[in-house]
Amino acid sequence: MNSSKQALGAPFRALAWAALVLALGLAAVPEARAQEGFFTEEEEQPKPERRVVLNNKMVIGGSFGLQFGTITQVDLSPHAGYRITDKWLVALGGTYNFFAYTPARYSNYQYGYRLFTEHTIFRNIFAHAEYEMLNHQPFMIDWAGNIYEGDRLWVSGALGGVGYRQMFGERFSSDLLLLYNFTLSQSTPYTNPVFRIAFNFWPRGRAEAPVEP
Repeated sequence: MNSSKQALGAPFRALAWAALVLALGLAAVPEARAQEGFFTEEEEQPKPERRVVLNNKMVIGGSFGLQFGTITQVDLSPHAGYRITDKWLVALGGTYNFFAYTPARYSNYQYGYRLFTEHTIFRNIFAHAEYEMLNHQPFMIDWAGNIYEGDRLWVSGALGGVGYRQMFGERFSSDLLLLYNFTLSQSTPYTNPVFRIAFNFWPRGRAEAPVEP
């Protein structure tokens, strides 16, 4: 009798275990779906907007000019700057200019330094303000080719204007500047307006950063 009860109870115990396992499995399904939905929602979230900023605040560059013929000129004007913000740059530069007048076999030179600052106004357009000191020797050539020289002297200049910057990749740019010397005098070795073409190089290029809300 006991053996028959044990024989009848075994299927019921197996059925009970099967029901328990099935209940636990059904209970785990909603949790798994919830976790799956959580990760899916996280992956579908839009990426934050990013903008390009300078990764290195140091910049080096300058301008270089050549002219050959009756009048020969060689101009070297390197500079090095520090970008205080993404829009504001301060820099220190030097200038050397060699001048030669072939018919009279005459040559002269000038040198100096300049401090300038630039601030971006809109996109690639920036404002430029500069103070320069140039050492040069005034001279004059008359109609007969005679040369008259003065004493060497230092001439200061306060320049201002606007510029346009064109980027080439992440590290190089070229600048086209239109400047005006507000302290122009008879001793200044050039006239207004002043046109320049300069080049810049950022040693470490640029990087992306999230846009602040």
